[in-house]
Amino acid sequence: MPEFYDLYWDKLMDTMKKGNYELKEIATYCLCKMIVFQYSAQRRQEQIQQIVDELGASTSCLLRKVFVFFVQWAAVDFSRHAFKENFWDLYL
Repeated sequence: MPEFYDLYWDKLMDTMKKGNYELKEIATYCLCKMIVFQYSAQRRQEQIQQIVDELGASTSCLLRKVFVFFVQWAAVDFSRHAFKENFWDLYL
């Protein structure tokens, strides 16, 4: 049986890229929570890397804006060390 993460990760990523403003905000919140509660450290790091690659390093200003939404939630949910290690450089 597939896990919750497998079922909804791609759908939420698509919503973050193509949805309207409110849906993008909610999708970033959900993805942030999914990463925080991911029990596999390797999978958590892969998901963070996907967010950084597809949103933070994007050439699209709209996707970088979605990355800022994500980083706002990550600042609340992640530890300081994890936040600085994964998001701080791209956020600045």
